[in-house]
Amino acid sequence: MLDILIHENIILLIYMAVGFIAFRLKLLRKSHMEGLSKLLLGIVLPGAILHSLQIPYSRELLGDIGVTMLVAVAILLFTFAAGLLSAKMLLRAGEREIWVGCCVFSSILFIGMPMVEALYGDRGLAILGTYNTVFNLALFSLGGSIFSGAGARMAPLSRLLGNPAILATAAGFIMFLFNARLPSPLLEASRWLGGLTVPIAMILTGSMIAGNKLGALLRSKRTYLFVLVRQILVPVACLLLIKQVLDDRVLLGIAFLVSAMPSGASNAVFAETYGGKGEEASQYIVMSTLCSIFTIPLLFLLA
Repeated sequence: MLDILIHENIILLIYMAVGFIAFRLKLLRKSHMEGLSKLLLGIVLPGAILHSLQIPYSRELLGDIGVTMLVAVAILLFTFAAGLLSAKMLLRAGEREIWVGCCVFSSILFIGMPMVEALYGDRGLAILGTYNTVFNLALFSLGGSIFSGAGARMAPLSRLLGNPAILATAAGFIMFLFNARLPSPLLEASRWLGGLTVPIAMILTGSMIAGNKLGALLRSKRTYLFVLVRQILVPVACLLLIKQVLDDRVLLGIAFLVSAMPSGASNAVFAETYGGKGEEASQYIVMSTLCSIFTIPLLFLLA
């Protein structure tokens, strides 16, 4: 399994390098990045989610999804608590909100999808999609208040219902429960659209790295502390706790991978919108994503 993870991470690194080079050569500009982000979140990601749920109904998989929802909520609560505690210990007031938000909301599908598909196949993708649903619901309902420092307050229901990824998840789960399938042309289209998810997401991450001041990023002690907490301490602690309640190797492996994912790219948007600190969030995202290429395979040896 370790060789599969290393192979998938090398591919992710190549996509990131393409984005980095394209930005530095001015083939990719900030205006392009905004358009690609909207395309990714509004069309490509929903296509990937919908296709991942085009699987035959079974009681066993339905049970897996139910267990996964509970574990996902537990991981969210744990990372929120870990983010709050570490922020209070390491940062001054006024610097903690972005740290906590970036600690809680991770890049589940963008980085997790190729790894889980290679390791666990269709069953794994359905389980990963469940994690993504729970985390998306939390991000779009509580993210604004967390990044603004107002605490965990619910956003209006209309914001959730208007989110394409959540709508695609709802449609996919309904089709799964009724054992329905998309017509062949739509099924193929969703598969090809979904295949663009990881390349676009990693190219955008690479361009984000190129757009940052690398010297300042590499000299920032705070980003290294964030990586220590989010990429090492949190997943190790989660693994020790999850092992007490899960004995299925697939469920355990995916839960551990989810807990080890880096900070999600959407966090920069939320940090800028609700706190005016998108650049600070991008530093956490960039450094945790770069380090995850190495930490995930190493930590997976523990699982």
